Amino acid sequence: MAQICIRKALLEDAEEISNIWTVICAERKYSAVSRPFTPKQEREYIISLSAINPLIILRNSYELLTMNLNIFSCIRELCRTKKLRMT
Repeated sequence: MAQICIRKALLEDAEEISNIWTVICAERKYSAVSRPFTPKQEREYIISLSAINPLIILRNSYELLTMNLNIFSCIRELCRTKKLRMT
């Protein structure tokens, strides 16, 4: 299993975060968002967040797995989708 990295989102992550929004919006299942955010919008959003409440991302060596403002939601989602197993 690839190593998982949990960290604050950086401006360089905006492209991958935008790609996740594209998938979420295409599924039309779990979000009120109907149009994906552009990388520029994501960069602006990341900049606007405070240091106390940053956007958290989880990634492995290959891809961004999930993002959330709540680290525990990120971990729970990975466990739910079986991309992470807690031992």
